[in-house]
Amino acid sequence: MKIIGIRYRFILAILILPFVFSMITMLSSRMEVRHVYNILPVFIGSNSSILTGGSAAMQRGVFIFISPSQFDDEEIIQHELIHVKRYYRTLSFSCWASLFSQKYLADVEAEAYILMAKSPKDFDWIAKMIREEYAPNVDKEYIINCLETHWASRR
Repeated sequence: MKIIGIRYRFILAILILPFVFSMITMLSSRMEVRHVYNILPVFIGSNSSILTGGSAAMQRGVFIFISPSQFDDEEIIQHELIHVKRYYRTLSFSCWASLFSQKYLADVEAEAYILMAKSPKDFDWIAKMIREEYAPNVDKEYIINCLETHWASRR
């Protein structure tokens, strides 16, 4: 049996994603397809039964699930799109690394939450929120450093 190369597995995954998403969103009231990097698909669906812990949205791979009441909130969508970009950039490594490293998860969230910062003065409360919600064992200074790095790369 010939082993399928990584390139072909990636192409195969891209081809079956629309089918998988259509199956998942059959229960969904709304669905939308966007693209990151002008070519890679992101599937956005509203389905509150998938969301946990009162969250407004959740990203899983190239899928974004948003609460029906928040579906038109562009700030939430942009936050989740940042996660999808990292997913594509790291070839899904970010999903696995986030499960095992709170520091990596803090960096992932800092990259997405930097959108909320109007200036570096906001880093303190954003770092506190990331620490409380996602990474309680990570130093606040480390999170602020991540925010500064992402701030510099976005400007």
